[in-house]
Amino acid sequence: MDFKVGDKIKGLNDNGYAITNENMLIGKITNVSIGGMIIKILKHTNKNFENKEYFAENSKECFALVNEKRNFFKRLPNDFTGTLSVENGYIVENKEILDKVEKEYLENFLRPFKEEVKEITKIRKAFSFNEMLHIGLKDIGSYDIILPDFKKGTMYKGMELYEAYTLQELGLFKEETNE
Repeated sequence: MDFKVGDKIKGLNDNGYAITNENMLIGKITNVSIGGMIIKILKHTNKNFENKEYFAENSKECFALVNEKRNFFKRLPNDFTGTLSVENGYIVENKEILDKVEKEYLENFLRPFKEEVKEITKIRKAFSFNEMLHIGLKDIGSYDIILPDFKKGTMYKGMELYEAYTLQELGLFKEETNE
């Protein structure tokens, strides 16, 4: 058995499931048996599936553990400056979504019109396993931008499929805003 009761998992791309696939962002395993496991969906791109249970194969080929490294602090040091993500009294460690090369490329591409960017989403190309970035712009009258497609799992690995990110969430243009 790969997963145990209480584990929080997410569905992987193209795992063969219709509901507990990459659209299941967080699921909690409520039961494990020889034949598989029961997953209670906590967060899904389609809210209609949340808080419902589904049966699936217990396999790391279909699902991955959700990284929930947490530190508990009763109080912060007096000299602390910055921001933290806190859930139920625990500080959630924020992992960088983009690597250095991805950030550099996007910053150079977006710099001339960064004020117009509303969101960036990794999407799947229709009738293909390739992925691409969709850049949504704030002005309704303007056209959105689709960057060239790339092989699934080769670029922007930290971005969840079909999840919209702001420039700040992706850590873009940090140096320019701190000046």
